[in-house]
Order: sequence, then C-alpha cells, then structure tokens
Amino acid sequence: MFKRVFSALLLLAFSHATFAEDAAPRGFEDTFRAGLASYQNKDFEKARAEFNQALSLEPRNTAAMTNFALTLYQLNEKGAAIAWFRRVLAVDPRQEEARAGLTFAVSQLEIKEIPHRIETFETLRDNFLQYIPLKQALVLTALLLLASGWLLLNWLGERRRTLRLKEPPPPFPFKTAFLCTVFLGMATLLLLKIYDQTIPRGTIIPPKVAAKASPSDAGVSMFDLHEGFEVIIRDVRDDWVQVTYPGGLTGWIPKQALIPTQGGGS
Repeated sequence: MFKRVFSALLLLAFSHATFAEDAAPRGFEDTFRAGLASYQNKDFEKARAEFNQALSLEPRNTAAMTNFALTLYQLNEKGAAIAWFRRVLAVDPRQEEARAGLTFAVSQLEIKEIPHRIETFETLRDNFLQYIPLKQALVLTALLLLASGWLLLNWLGERRRTLRLKEPPPPFPFKTAFLCTVFLGMATLLLLKIYDQTIPRGTIIPPKVAAKASPSDAGVSMFDLHEGFEVIIRDVRDDWVQVTYPGGLTGWIPKQALIPTQGGGS
C-alpha cells in the first residue's frame, strides 16, 4: 500500500508540473526531470539533491516542493516531509497531491499530538481556512461586494423615488439582504484568512525535542514536541526559537529542530 500511495502521488505531482516548467528556465527543467528520474530509480539521496537544486532556482514551484517532500519521506525524514507538504499548501491550498501526501505522512506518525486546549480559531483553521486560496477569496469577496452593493443602491434609489412621489414603497429585497449576508460572511472569512497568513508557523523535524523554559541547553525542560507537530513561531534568539504548540504550551527549541512553513520565515 505504501508504494502504491506514493507512486500515485508522484504521478500526480508530475502532472501538475507542466505549466510551471513551461515558464521556468531550462536549468530548472533539467534538474527537476533528473530528480524525477532518480526518484523512479529509487536513488533517493540523488533525488533529494536534484530537487533541492531545482528549488534553489524556483523556490515556490509546487511540483518540485511536493516531489522533494515525497523524497524526504522515502528517506524516513517524516518531519521534514510533512513540513514541505505544508509549505506547498501554504503556497497553494488546492494542491490535492500535497494534501494527500500530508494526510498519509501524518497518519504514519507514532505520536500525532499531545494533550492541549482546543482553540476555536485553530479548529476553524484546521477544518476550513487552510482550504481557502487567498486570491480566490479576494476575488469572490470583491464580486459579492459589487453585486450586493449595486442591488442595495438600486433598492434604496427606488425607495427614495417612491417616497418622493408618495407611491407605495418597493417590497423588502430579501434576495439583496441574503446576498449582503453572504458578503459579510465571506469578508469575515477573508479577514481571518489574511490574519492566519500573518502568523509564522513551523514543523518539528527530529523525532523528539524538549521545549525549554529559556533559550539555552541549560534551560529547564517543560514538555516534549515530536516530529510533524505544527507550532507557532513567537520569537527567534540566536540559535533558539520560541514556539507555541496550539493550546498554549510555549517553550524554546533549537532552531535546527524546526522548518518554517508559513509566515515570515517560510
């Protein structure tokens, strides 16, 4: 099952690469195809090097990022693979092969989470916000604003005219009211999406790392974080990063234990 799942993901990732490759320089295309060939030949170390080089040329190419994540998983670097799947989805939430890869990789973790307080915003993000592409949300909100605003202004103009002429007022515009309600809901979601993207996040990559009370090896260990965990980045001090695990647990971990996946560090 493992081989079938990841072979399917590789083919999906390759099929989505055509547009990006057409616009990319020849150096990227050659390197990317060399990475695919190495992956298919099960030379995963070489594939890692090739995809890494491709990403140095096209850092936001989702096909290269997805295949890099698949390669890392094959090298048993689950935390790093999960981080790169999340990077893909931060760039484009519609990348279904990356989402499928993320879901599968997370399902293979020995420890998927630690006890924590459930936060409303994080629940909304996990179940809804992360699936919304920002550009599409902006366009849809603008269209709803134009449509609802035009209908509302027309109704107000008609109402003003009937009052001036002492005629019966126009009926209440239920359709316009519904459209305005949809616009307000979409605008709220858009603001939440924009707010979420300002929050820097990262993924834990070693099997386990102790979060300390201070940015030092001598600091008191407060709790453990495990590979694949997503955390919020609060502060950076030299070689240490202060992170918060959703639910309120905050501590310092070594910078090399984390791959930024969203926000300023991604």
